[in-house]
Amino acid sequence: MHGVDIKPQKKAVLILLPFAVEGSLIVRIARALRARGEPILCMIQQRETGAYKSDELADFAETGDLVDLSKHNPDTWRAVLIDVIASRSIGALLQLGAYLIYPLLGFLKQDIPGLRVADMLYNPVGHMVRHSIYEGAIDCVFVESAYMREVVAASTRIPNRTIEVLCSGIDLAAFVPLATRPPRPLTLGFVGRFSEEKGPLDFIALADRLTEGGCNAQFAVFGSGPMEGAMRSRCASSPAADRIAFHGYVDDVRQAFAAIDVLVLPSRADGRPVAVMEAAASGVPVIAAPVGGIPEMIEDGVNGWIARPNQFDRIGALVTELERDPARLAKLRADARAYAERHFDENRMLDAYATAFRRLADQQKPVDFAMVAGDQFVLSERAVGAGLA
Repeated sequence: MHGVDIKPQKKAVLILLPFAVEGSLIVRIARALRARGEPILCMIQQRETGAYKSDELADFAETGDLVDLSKHNPDTWRAVLIDVIASRSIGALLQLGAYLIYPLLGFLKQDIPGLRVADMLYNPVGHMVRHSIYEGAIDCVFVESAYMREVVAASTRIPNRTIEVLCSGIDLAAFVPLATRPPRPLTLGFVGRFSEEKGPLDFIALADRLTEGGCNAQFAVFGSGPMEGAMRSRCASSPAADRIAFHGYVDDVRQAFAAIDVLVLPSRADGRPVAVMEAAASGVPVIAAPVGGIPEMIEDGVNGWIARPNQFDRIGALVTELERDPARLAKLRADARAYAERHFDENRMLDAYATAFRRLADQQKPVDFAMVAGDQFVLSERAVGAGLA
């Protein structure tokens, strides 16, 4: 039309999920970017979420931006995705653990030349194995930490693999320190999932040793998960049982941070745990194990300390110092909040994700790719086209 400036349609990003979990980081990011005007769609493999609470993604469904593969025969998934990608002007796929879709990635790129694929890897476990198998069909990798960047760089067989660090953040306004700390004994808390990698039983072992060593601290346990039975039993049989308050699952995690003075994170494996950010924003310093991306999130003596859960003497000395010096604890509370404001602001995270998504979706270049199996490239675009695979 003469005189009318028609702007080209933005290429969209389709996020591939195994299922949607309420409160999950990527769903929060997707919603926030949609509110900014970014075209984001979500795909789920299944509705069942196991122990997690499901997010129905009703807002995505209302706008036609939800692809529910559970409604389709798996034999048709490739055709369903091709139709969605072509009809919705999707420029990129972001793989986030949709494990059944990995084998389709190479075929989708063959079907739609120029389609870009990114994989989000939070830690070295889980779908890292499938990523390694199919990495030839993946254009770039997003990670949350410098630690994971090194893990991916060390394991990839793709020359000059593009790996981008996108640090997560939280809504700082939703987590604020208590105006006045209530009168109570110094309270150490575990807040998280009761699963082996989070080390919840190590927290109880620490409570035992601190109590036996003469610390006057109290302990509080918040969370749920597959090890809940073992946690309840261990808390009840602990020499520190009369000092351990087992709260279990809470609807609002802010209740947990209001009830503790120090968060203990005895993780055996982790990525960039949200609990560290939420604790700091709540004015709660953290004692955390040096695993995954955790050391990048804590500055010793500012918003907490890095210490292994079995470093009983060191942790005991830190706890004793805080018990004896309320002014030190008060300064730590203020410093932790200030650290969160400098490093964990959700707005900076959203800016980074928006930039990365836009660059990925708009980079429409046909890519010569190969799917990887074992140590050999066994399926390439040219081989498929020639009928050799």
